[in-house]
Amino acid sequence: MNGRRARIGVVGAGPKALFALQELHARLPDGARVAVDVFDPAAPGGGAVWDPELPAALRLNAPAAMVDARGAGWTETLADWIERVHPGHAGEPYPPRRLVGEYLRLAFEALAAGGRLELRHHRVRIGGLGDGSGLIDPSAYDEVLLATGHAGAPPRPAEAAAGIPAGAEATVRGAALTGLDAVLLLTEARGGRWRALPADPLGLLAYEPSGAEPSLIRLASRTGVLMAPKPEHPHPGLRPIVEAAAASVRDWGRRVRTTAAAPDPAFPHTLAAAEAVPLDPLWRVLISAGREAADAYGVQTSGLRLWRALLTGCAGAEPEERAGRRPAEFLRSRLAIDAGLARPDEPWILGRLWQGVYRDMVGALDRLPRSARDQRRFRAIAAQQERSAFGPPAETVRKLLALLDAGLVEISVGVPAGGAIVDAVTTGPGILAAPAAPASAAEFHDPLYADLDRRALTTVRPGERGILTDADAACVGPAGHRTGWLSALGRPTEDPVLGHDTLDRTLHDDGRRWAAAVVDRLARRQEDHGPRKEHASA
Repeated sequence: MNGRRARIGVVGAGPKALFALQELHARLPDGARVAVDVFDPAAPGGGAVWDPELPAALRLNAPAAMVDARGAGWTETLADWIERVHPGHAGEPYPPRRLVGEYLRLAFEALAAGGRLELRHHRVRIGGLGDGSGLIDPSAYDEVLLATGHAGAPPRPAEAAAGIPAGAEATVRGAALTGLDAVLLLTEARGGRWRALPADPLGLLAYEPSGAEPSLIRLASRTGVLMAPKPEHPHPGLRPIVEAAAASVRDWGRRVRTTAAAPDPAFPHTLAAAEAVPLDPLWRVLISAGREAADAYGVQTSGLRLWRALLTGCAGAEPEERAGRRPAEFLRSRLAIDAGLARPDEPWILGRLWQGVYRDMVGALDRLPRSARDQRRFRAIAAQQERSAFGPPAETVRKLLALLDAGLVEISVGVPAGGAIVDAVTTGPGILAAPAAPASAAEFHDPLYADLDRRALTTVRPGERGILTDADAACVGPAGHRTGWLSALGRPTEDPVLGHDTLDRTLHDDGRRWAAAVVDRLARRQEDHGPRKEHASA
């Protein structure tokens, strides 16, 4: 690789791109010359989501201990860097999000100074292939990597919230994590303060308004269902049950891969041509573990109640058991269960199990073909269980409870007409607005992916939303062929590859495998000085 300088184009400059390029840097031989053009309207490192200019009220929703961008001259984890540079936030499990953005930006700068990659950032949004503004010309690159993250422009609650005057009524559209961010922007970020209630066993808070808040904030969604808080306390009795369930999921994954083996083991994507793998054994593992956990906690239940809770988030017949009529009581009950002050119920048990086996489930289901029925059921179950397993930090829930108690926030089912609205709904993962159906007209989130689909460089399997990739992130075309120069990581691949809403670089191996494959391909191409045939046809 000491001859012609290789060129790589990367669409997206967020954490996925950063981590993949760090892996590439680590594998390049000394003396390698690789030019990398990174295309993103936002600054490299954190991308649009992890902006160093975000208000301090917006906090990380994942544990800080999980974030590790070490590599290519950057030697500190997020927690170590915060302790050194921002000691006032040292030890906080969920520090301000803008610190994460600053940390990732510095890691990207260290990568640029590492010597093996000549990095150039272009502040442009790529909308397709070609030679012109807003387009990426594949004939100019040996490799193109798509790491576009959230489709389209992300919601900007900070900008919308800034335009709402004090004393007005405001509606926040979306009650998930971004919606809670918007609520904090309209309260804490406007000078409101939190006061601990004395001797409260749940650590509840009271809110002291600044006078700059809206008179009322409606937190609106289609269902009125709120996310449960992340657990703060260990539950040792659950650990052996979770570990056994995780082992069963891993064993199941190994068995189905043996029976649905690809014709050519070098190309795992050809599993797409195999028969769909039924997911019923996976659900039986979770239901069995749920029964065992319920017995351990003395909870009377049944397989039917657990199945309902898995599918709907509640064990009884009516969703109001969990959701909208008594949101404050629901949140308090989750905090009390987690603190050991109330007996668990089926939704809480299944949420903890889902959290505990998720990493193994992501590995077991990786790129496995599934029937349309199983795809629909999996998405329904995942949507419910992620509300229980991967919700906001408990401290954020305490703040929401204080605002509910103060009458400043109310939960709304549906968005009322009129009034100021803060959009806090994030575009879903994948590249399609709805799962692909045979011979259907697909609605793409992003014109880039519509263009790639039109050129038959990518494909979405029926019933899925994301593009199919091989294990090394190479895109797969509709005929099952690899598009060797085009790769994709992260949210655009959701459904074939699961679980991309995370800063955990250890959850997937695609980035490492991409880097290894690129080094191998570049070494084999070093004598080729002209455009490749597949590029010319694009």
